[in-house]
Amino acid sequence: PEAMENLLIAQHRDSLRYAHIRSGDYTPKRFKFEVGDFVYTQHSNQHSGLQPQAKPAILRIKEVRPSGRLILQGKCGSILDRHMSQCAPCHLPINDLALDPSLALKPVETLCEQCSGKESTAEDPILLCDFCDAGWHVQCLDPPLSGVPEGDWLCPRCLLDGITQTQLQAKSAHRSVVKQLRAPVNLYPDKQMRQRDAAAQQLHGKLVLQNFLDPVTKRLRPYWGRVHYVGEQRRPRYFDIHFEDGDVYDYTMSEVKPYLQPVGTSLPAGVTLPNDSEFIGQASSSTTG
Repeated sequence: PEAMENLLIAQHRDSLRYAHIRSGDYTPKRFKFEVGDFVYTQHSNQHSGLQPQAKPAILRIKEVRPSGRLILQGKCGSILDRHMSQCAPCHLPINDLALDPSLALKPVETLCEQCSGKESTAEDPILLCDFCDAGWHVQCLDPPLSGVPEGDWLCPRCLLDGITQTQLQAKSAHRSVVKQLRAPVNLYPDKQMRQRDAAAQQLHGKLVLQNFLDPVTKRLRPYWGRVHYVGEQRRPRYFDIHFEDGDVYDYTMSEVKPYLQPVGTSLPAGVTLPNDSEFIGQASSSTTG
C-alpha cells in the first residue's frame, strides 16, 4: 500500500510539472557562469555519438567577457579561450586551487655536444643525430656543414662507433613503435577509418620483396618478408614485416603497398622467414575451420 501511495504521489507531481511546462509560462533556468566556477570544455570533433561530449580536463574560469567568451585556466597554469556555448559546468567539489606548473609540457632544450650552446639559428642550426639524438651545431662539426643535410644524419660519435644503416633503420622503427604506443587510440573510428582498418587486415600474410643494404657486400639486394597485421591500436602503422634476415620493421598502408607481391607468389627455394611455419599453421587451421 505504501509503495502504491508513493507511486501515485510521484505520478501527480509529474502531471503538475508537465502541465506547468506546457502552459507557456515556463522558462528553463539558465546557468550563469561566474569567475571561480569550474567547467568542462566540449570536444572539437566527435567521431561517434557514443563518445563523451566533454573533455575530462577540469578548468577554472578566470574571466567572463561580455561577448560570451570565457578565459579558462588549467591546473598547470595554461590559459584557454572558449565560448560559453562550448563549456559545461562541473559540479564536483574541488578544494585544491593551487597551481602546479610542473604539469605543463615544457620544450626540451638540446645542447651542442661540442660547445654546450643551446642557441639554434638559421645560420648555425643544431642538428639532432638520428641514432643517439645528440645535438651538434653545423659549424661545430669537422668539417662544418653549410646547412641541414637531407635524409638521415649520424653524428661524429656514431660514425666513430661504426653505426650501420641497418642499425639506424632498426632504431627508427623502434621509435615509431614507441611513438605509436604512446599516442591515444581512437576508440570511436568513423566509417572511413573502419574501412581502412578492414583493408589493412586483408593484407595479413602477404609476401613483400624490398631492397636493403647487404651488410657483407655493401650493396643493395632484395629481401623477402611477410606482412603481419598487428591491429587498429597501431593505426596508421598497422603492420610488422618480418624479413628473412630476422629484421622486423613497422609499416603504414602506403609504405607496404609498393613491395607487395602478386597473389599466389611463393618463397624461392632456400628462403625461410622467422616464425613463418607458425603463421602457415594458423592460416591452414583457420581455412580448415
